[in-house]
Amino acid sequence: MIQSIKKCTAMDVRNFVRGVISGGLMGDCYGYVYEDRPVVKFDVPLKLVTDTLSGADRSQLIYTDDTQMGLATLRSLRCTNELVPSHLAREYAEDYFKDGSHRYYGGTVPSVFRENARNNYENPFSYAATLFKGSGSYGNGGAMRVSPLALYGLKLSEIEFDKLVIDVTRLTHTHPLAVCGALLQAHAVRLVWSIVSKSVGAGQLFPSQFLDQLLTRLRAVHHEFVKWNDPKWEDAIASYRQKFESIKSLLVPSLNPPVDKVVESLGHDLKAINSVPLSIFAFLRSLRPIEGIPLQVTLRLPETGQVNVMRILLSHYCFRNAFWELS
Repeated sequence: MIQSIKKCTAMDVRNFVRGVISGGLMGDCYGYVYEDRPVVKFDVPLKLVTDTLSGADRSQLIYTDDTQMGLATLRSLRCTNELVPSHLAREYAEDYFKDGSHRYYGGTVPSVFRENARNNYENPFSYAATLFKGSGSYGNGGAMRVSPLALYGLKLSEIEFDKLVIDVTRLTHTHPLAVCGALLQAHAVRLVWSIVSKSVGAGQLFPSQFLDQLLTRLRAVHHEFVKWNDPKWEDAIASYRQKFESIKSLLVPSLNPPVDKVVESLGHDLKAINSVPLSIFAFLRSLRPIEGIPLQVTLRLPETGQVNVMRILLSHYCFRNAFWELS
């Protein structure tokens, strides 16, 4: 049985936002050393972290497409005060053309930018939907850039929130697995905020309940693009449900599964189905001590608790991979 593994401390929105943004950025920058490399020993990013904290290394860290696209999303939303797909598509493309060639964009994403630019950003959803013989990309690109978007939408209604996440995602990724992954990641941020924002003490986080709530919320999404009666969408939510059941099994404290078991159960690659559940598992697992991980290094921020937890949730590379090396 999985018990409550964290008593959450009430937090104001500014600290929550700082924690999520800082977590995603730090995980992206320190995880850069994993990009395009089959194996990187944990002591490489760990040394980079410790050298940065000590001041021994003051060089500018490099961020990837995760951060670049997240920043472009917020910049566009602030400029237009709503999602204007053609404006955001232009922001994405111009960032890539100007300063994106070294930031490890996914294989098909640059082609989306080039095609949208060729069409003067008219009908910006159309080209991504034609990729992979019309099935669309099932990569984790939507989920990797969704955390700033989730923060922007904290006060939106559920319908508005879902529409925002889906429409931003399908500018580049239209496969049901990719869209569902982005929605789950976004709702994870929103759900944690609902826990830590209570004015009179915050509640407890129950992993099984947390996972069930995410799936329930996913199934409740209503958007013209999402067709739950379509077998492809039914298969997508069933796939995530299966992965979430695996997470529950892996979180049983008495088991403490080895790394290869975690990877075998959840996957570990750039597909949304093999990275979003893994990210959520890493978040939930990090709520209990992990033997061997130097928490004073990996969890050092002005605020404790959920700020640090959200860092692990939203770090798709460095801290996730650090966990595999040390658990």
